Amino acid sequence: MKFACCNELLENWELARQFRFLREVGYEGIELAAFTLAARITEVTTGQRAAIRRLARDEGMVITGLHFLLARTEGLHPTSADV
Repeated sequence: MKFACCNELLENWELARQFRFLREVGYEGIELAAFTLAARITEVTTGQRAAIRRLARDEGMVITGLHFLLARTEGLHPTSADV
């Protein structure tokens, strides 16, 4: 069985430190909370996403998924008719 942890627990740490720490304490994967990367996930550029993937690989971690996609999304309403 493999274990992953959400990076929200370490939100104020740099991603490299998060990956390293979680690997050192036995996790093999990390779930990224969108709001820890940017105010809006659409603000994370293609280059930044590639850098995050490289960092995870270099630190021996797997990104298992995204978490809290609708957290801290003031003004966004998934059930609104407003386009």
